[in-house]
Amino acid sequence: MKYFKFIVSSFISNDTSSVFLYRLGTVLSGLVILYIVTFLMEIKYQGAYYLILSLVGLQSFVDLGVISVMASVILRDWTEFKNTTSYQTRENKISKIRGYAHFFLPWYLALSLLLLSFSIIYSFNYKGDNQLFKILISISFISSLSFFLNFFWLFLEGIGDYFKLYSFRLIQLMFTTICLYLLIIYDFGLYSFLYFYYLIFFSSLIFIVFRWQTFSFLILGDKVKFRYFTEIFPFHFKIFIQSIFGYFTWQAMIPLFYSRLGPVFAGKLGFTVQLATLILSFSTFLIYSKSPVYSKLLYTKDFDTIWNLWKRDLWISYLTFSLLILFYLVLYFFNLTLLSSIFDRGLSVSTSLIILLIHSFHIFNQSIAVLTRLNKNEILSISGVLVPILSYAIVFFSINFVSLDMIFCLVFFLNFLFFIYNYLRFREFKLTYLSY
Repeated sequence: MKYFKFIVSSFISNDTSSVFLYRLGTVLSGLVILYIVTFLMEIKYQGAYYLILSLVGLQSFVDLGVISVMASVILRDWTEFKNTTSYQTRENKISKIRGYAHFFLPWYLALSLLLLSFSIIYSFNYKGDNQLFKILISISFISSLSFFLNFFWLFLEGIGDYFKLYSFRLIQLMFTTICLYLLIIYDFGLYSFLYFYYLIFFSSLIFIVFRWQTFSFLILGDKVKFRYFTEIFPFHFKIFIQSIFGYFTWQAMIPLFYSRLGPVFAGKLGFTVQLATLILSFSTFLIYSKSPVYSKLLYTKDFDTIWNLWKRDLWISYLTFSLLILFYLVLYFFNLTLLSSIFDRGLSVSTSLIILLIHSFHIFNQSIAVLTRLNKNEILSISGVLVPILSYAIVFFSINFVSLDMIFCLVFFLNFLFFIYNYLRFREFKLTYLSY
């Protein structure tokens, strides 16, 4: 009964529910955009859209793991700040958070410039329609500016301002998605996506201006200089490597297929991967909404509740994922006229099913990452590097020699082997850090 009351109270809290609703909103927004691309755009533009997504995806390549690392570190220090009565401890923790802010502000500025350089190089490598080239260049600039704003999102999330942050992001998501729909309806074509990203940037900037008092609190005042190379670097380096190689999992495959097999095929692959990503996101939003809860439980060393809550959320995620795949197969085999055009935009059902099963391994990986990174521990470093680079190598060297199903079966088998490896590593983590 005590465990049940804790789950209910944590789930209906403002912080957790706002994260939960935002994650749900991203899935619904993704479905709307999928509908827009499928029904309201010509198929020749579909490949161009996923090329734009691949460009925006360079943000994860350039991030260098900063978001994952600092969100976990700041959240842990903020949890201790909120739950201690010692004045000295509270002052020390808030000073450390200010030290993080001063250290990572120039870091984010440098990474934004690096992202701009990579994005422009990416755009100039595109050989084709001049209109799309101009759009790619424009999105390169706005994507770099938006990436810099991640610094502010990171610290708002880290200091526990979940309700205001995610309430805004949910409203922003709904507003920009509706605007994208209207832009497509009124025939703005591919420029619709450029204006879409401009809307995201400027609405984010307005929110940050209104929340400036919070940021001034982080920047002004006494700060503690922390030793980056001894306190954070060992943890950061593992995630940094993953963030670089993680780009090769799917994002880098779209341009490869675009150049080898043409825009239509690249669009079909992009559609299928986006569908799989939406199903994965919908299945795991419960896990991601529990980060504040896990942090508090780790601070109080309530390991039994952590373990039970984590297992419950993991099984719910896998059950949801399985039901959604079953629903997808039922819709496909009913072959409804309304849905046939949707399935025509994606790859064959056999290839799509393999890609969906590959994404199923990410449920376990993401769930253990949420839990272990709060403890400044990273057990996905080896698989996070080898799986993306080996997957890309499999596609690169076999794309002209074997069938598409065989290519993705090899990728599936690779993910399965590392799933077993990650499971064994997590068992060691549990015995070391989640036991009394």
